[in-house]
Amino acid sequence: MKQGGFYDNSKKEMEYEVSIYLGETVIKNYPNLYWGHFARPKRELFVNKPVIMKLKSKLKYFPPSQTVFVCMIKSAKDHDRNRIYDLYRYWEDEFNPIKPSYWDSW
Repeated sequence: MKQGGFYDNSKKEMEYEVSIYLGETVIKNYPNLYWGHFARPKRELFVNKPVIMKLKSKLKYFPPSQTVFVCMIKSAKDHDRNRIYDLYRYWEDEFNPIKPSYWDSW
């Protein structure tokens, strides 16, 4: 990628750091989940990439790097300080099938 464009190397590094932080936050709050990866099927978008495993949804995994990447692209067009938080809340129902969300107890 050309240096100085919207998505240069420094932003890619920031995306990785924020996605690791997001993933670690999910695992800290939901110990039933864990980091993992899968090698098959080869056509899968996130094959051999770190994802959060053991979700109750049809997807069965949460890709923090893709989530943060989408947030960065959307924020370039429309700034929203709560975008990652809102996405976390959206995915929260998929994280823990046993107990309700902490936020639902308020």
